[in-house]
Amino acid sequence: MLDAACAFMLNQDNGRILFEKNADSQLPVASLTKLMSALVIMRSNLSMSEPETVQKEDYYLPSSSFSRLRIGMTLSRSDLLHVALTGSDNRAIHTLARTFPGGMNAFVQKMNDTARELGLKNTSFEEPTGLSVHNRSTAREIARIAAEAYRYPTIREYSTTPNIELPTQAGIIHVRSTNRLIREGRDWNIGLQKTGYTGAAGHCMVLQSQVDGNRVLMVVLNSTSNNARINDVKKLRSWYEQQLGVKMGAARLPYNLM
Repeated sequence: MLDAACAFMLNQDNGRILFEKNADSQLPVASLTKLMSALVIMRSNLSMSEPETVQKEDYYLPSSSFSRLRIGMTLSRSDLLHVALTGSDNRAIHTLARTFPGGMNAFVQKMNDTARELGLKNTSFEEPTGLSVHNRSTAREIARIAAEAYRYPTIREYSTTPNIELPTQAGIIHVRSTNRLIREGRDWNIGLQKTGYTGAAGHCMVLQSQVDGNRVLMVVLNSTSNNARINDVKKLRSWYEQQLGVKMGAARLPYNLM
């Protein structure tokens, strides 16, 4: 009874697949892309305190009108990543990619190299924000990216921050999480999340939550609305709670999810 075109759910502690629906269908993934971008940043060992300045090419992006970042604002690499993951800010992630050693092309190449390293055969990226319809993956492979991102405490913290306030030259900017469950779902114990939306991708979400002591990863792609994707995740969690104590299938993912 899910609205999403594709869904995938697994127990992160033992790699057991709990539920799948069209889990290998390749679709645009919108801002779920930013989890891979964050992985590239964290794996680069660049100084997170290094300041970077927003330029015109970062500012004039589609679907960035909600961004609080303005041309000439200088923030640390850490603060830019925080804004990108909490508020799904395209300008912030674009600035990080543009200032990566070797520039934007090198950054996108590193995204695709990382996908290959993780064994992802149906995932490819054209740019770092998720605006391109050519950023494509599957629900199963998004779960793999999320599991890898979970290894980094910074990504976990930044993706689950309800609100942040950052001082800038233009005053304090306020950034709110794009995921309503972060702000309202106090009983969810969310360890990592990312939302995404474009017209082509629909409403997407990846979310890791504790369910009766189990770390569970849930992915929904191409839901029809924000409420629908939230309801889809709620349905997955509710279904799993009902199944606890019932013997699950023995299928396992071919990689370490710890």
